[in-house]
Amino acid sequence: HLLVQRADYRDLFTTRKTFMTRNLGPIYRVPVAEDWEAYEFPEGDERAGILTQVSFLALHARSARSSPVLRGEFVLDAILCSKIPPPPPDVNFDTLTPGDPTAPTARERLAAHRIEPSCAGCHDMIDPIGLALENFDAIGQFRTHEAGAEIETYGRIQGTDYDDVVGFHQALRGAPRVTECMVRKLYMHAVGRVSVAEEADVLDALDADFASTNYDFVTLMRNVALTHGFRATSGPKEVGE
Repeated sequence: HLLVQRADYRDLFTTRKTFMTRNLGPIYRVPVAEDWEAYEFPEGDERAGILTQVSFLALHARSARSSPVLRGEFVLDAILCSKIPPPPPDVNFDTLTPGDPTAPTARERLAAHRIEPSCAGCHDMIDPIGLALENFDAIGQFRTHEAGAEIETYGRIQGTDYDDVVGFHQALRGAPRVTECMVRKLYMHAVGRVSVAEEADVLDALDADFASTNYDFVTLMRNVALTHGFRATSGPKEVGE
């Protein structure tokens, strides 16, 4: 997608094109004749983009249940560059365990944390993102109900409301923070350190160029390699640093 087709980076969150193997086919409920067979999900299907691949969904889940918190935290940190502090030491995680008939879905169970002052600040950011992916269970299979109750996936991200996971994909693709975060993280990995305040103009210029090339990742990599930060060394560490 990025290196061969040089397609729009943002389309990673909405593309319906993927590849299947015989082992993956049953999870996606898709017949697969040969390994690594190209497949495109039909228009309107809930599967779209890298966040609906079982590789992501199963990795960011508990052993026997999905985890809106793990999935939401990943999107905030890795895709939106928004750090979430660790939970306070006295959090009662028992409220997140399925089994309470009065709170059959994760949305209802997480409500207990959103009304707790010490938890609400973070969960107000995490939950809408993680809950948008609740139609996918612990191994990434699609579902519409949990414990007999219908799963609701509405939410809000970066000022954009969505009603379901398809709308979430589109909202994430259109969020300016997504491309800004990619520029920042690519630069950080390229230069081997976190950017400093004096490099804000450099990052802004890289982000503007990224947009002007229709978010071509190859051009972004080249532009990062041409920066002074990429060519310079930070020098040896001081003793005790």
